[in-house]
Parts: sequence; C-alpha cells; structure tokens
Amino acid sequence: MRKDLLKIDIGCGLNKKPGCLGIDIQKLDGVDFVLDMTKDKLPFEDNSVDYIYMSHFLEHIKIPNNLFSEISRVAIDGAKLEIWTPYAHSDDAFCYGHEVFYAEEHWQHMCIKYPDFYIPILNARWFLDKIVYVIDEDVLNDIEENGFNIGFAIKYFKGIVREFGVFITINHKFKKEYNEVVKYYSLNRFSDLRELGRTKNDRSKVLKVSEEPSYPTSINTTTQTNVGPLLRGIKLCQKFTSLENNLSAVSLLVATYCKEIRSTARFSIYDAENNKMLRQVEIETDRFADNSWQRIDFEPIADSARKILLFCVETNGKKEAITLWTNNTVSGYCQKNGVNLEESICFYCHFKN
Repeated sequence: MRKDLLKIDIGCGLNKKPGCLGIDIQKLDGVDFVLDMTKDKLPFEDNSVDYIYMSHFLEHIKIPNNLFSEISRVAIDGAKLEIWTPYAHSDDAFCYGHEVFYAEEHWQHMCIKYPDFYIPILNARWFLDKIVYVIDEDVLNDIEENGFNIGFAIKYFKGIVREFGVFITINHKFKKEYNEVVKYYSLNRFSDLRELGRTKNDRSKVLKVSEEPSYPTSINTTTQTNVGPLLRGIKLCQKFTSLENNLSAVSLLVATYCKEIRSTARFSIYDAENNKMLRQVEIETDRFADNSWQRIDFEPIADSARKILLFCVETNGKKEAITLWTNNTVSGYCQKNGVNLEESICFYCHFKN
C-alpha cells in the first residue's frame, strides 16, 4: 500500500477536514493552497490522491468541468470522492451565491445513465456507491406522525432533506455493471445511518457510524494484479461484510488470458464466524469473457445484513484456468490455500428486493 497518497479538501474555507490538505479561493486559516478551481490545476501529480472531500462548495461552481477533470487526474484508480451540497428541494439550495441546485439526478446522469457522455469531462468513470440524506429530527417526526413513508417523502415533498452527500469511486481502468446504489438517511452527517426501507417507515436497518464494517463490502477496482491461474487444488477465500439482507449474487472480476477456458468453477459462501456453509453453486467457465465482471447467482440469504461472510472459489482446471483480478491496496482479507495474501479479490454484492 502506498504511504505517500494525499487526502484533499476542496473549498474547505475555515473548516478543513482533519487529515486533508485544504484548497480554497481565499487565503484563510487552514488553507494550504489558494486556487480558483474553475480554471486552475491542482498542484499535485497524477495518481497521487486517494480521497477527495467537498462540503458546500460545489453548488457555487456554475460549470465544474475543470474541477471534475482535475479531480480525476490526481485521483488514483479506486480513489474515494465525498461531496456534500444542499439538497435541491430545500430552501438552503436557493441561498445567494448558489449556482447549481443538486439532486440525485445529477449524479445518476453522470455515473449511471449516461457515463460515456461524461468521459471527455471526467477523464475517468465515476461510480456512485452511496447517497446519504440529512433530515432534521423535527421534520422526521412530522413525516412519521402523518404516516408517510420516508423514501416517498424524500422523493415527492419539498423541505424534507436539508443536505445530502454522495459517495463515489473514481475508476480509470475497468468498466463494470452497476449494483444498486445504497441510500441512507440520518439526523446529521455524524450520527447513525438508517437505510431507506422498502416498507413503510422501516427503520430496521441501521448502520452505526461507530460500527463501520470490519471487512470490505465491495472492492470495485483492480490494481492490475491477479491471483494467477486458478488451477485444480487451489482454493481462494475472501472475507467480506454483507450490507443488506437477501444477498443473492456476487460479481467477480475475471480474466481468461484471452482464451475460452473450459472448466467448472465452484463458488461457496460460508458464515465466517462459525464456518457453516450457506450456499454453493457450480458454474461453467467457458461462458466467461476476458476482463469482465461475472455475476454468480444463488438462493438469497435472508438474514445476511451486517454478517461477516466468506466466499471461496476453486476450479477443476488442469493446464488452463481462469484468474481473478485483485487489489493490492486492500490486504488481510484473502487467503490462497489457507495462506494470507497481500491483496484482495475484486468483488461486489447484489441483493434481492
């Protein structure tokens, strides 16, 4: 893992995020670099930043093309981008000086619906992972007392959400299928996150800020490393945390060395705490395309939310076999025949509604 990677806060003002270098158009206490991000370049090398933070800054930029391009340039593959703005359907969005009124549709256009259109602007692919809506407690109480579903109220009513955050992964190398964007609501940025339920006022799924998953929930990007041919007698196992109930599939980033690999792969999922097998399926690998995400479906695991699970992959390949792409900036969660690896398998999860 590189130790020299930077974390930056763009438009930090007087409230620079701890651990970040501060960038602002004004020379204020805590500002490390004074820049106009509508035209200036970030003073960092390509692929040198692994985290970018912006809070109530982006809405002041009418045309953020230069800003977005510069973010992608300095970001490593797999860098995390966290952006907070007033929500478009709040009064705060229309305060003096705000040029753009952001809502989900901006990010869905850019990251999900029309990503190819934005490549010339972004010079990368941005993957939307998570949205967090901040709702004041008195507003939340009013919603519940009047019997409205919280997700319905957010979607159709004005004045519900005060601000919202989007959490994005910047990807330079591989395209992938999009898994469902996870949406949460919270009383503020730093309190417990409650997943937007699929039934009326479902508050059953709570992600404690103090209880962030101890194992990866997904690893969407590769560092161009892999585990080598997955031949007979080799067993790869990866620990992970399932964010939701009804885990129904796992996608793996597979390579076939530009060949048609004729073998059978066995995919198993275990409860990592008691080593109990929960699901096992077999897949013929001759349908796998080189450098592609392959979805492995199985019967949904009803009570999978917040569980630490383990998936294992093995094949009966003799001379030729598939391989799995990995990320060597994430270590300590993957084993090969029981031996810890300094890398982790690229994967992401699917959940049945």
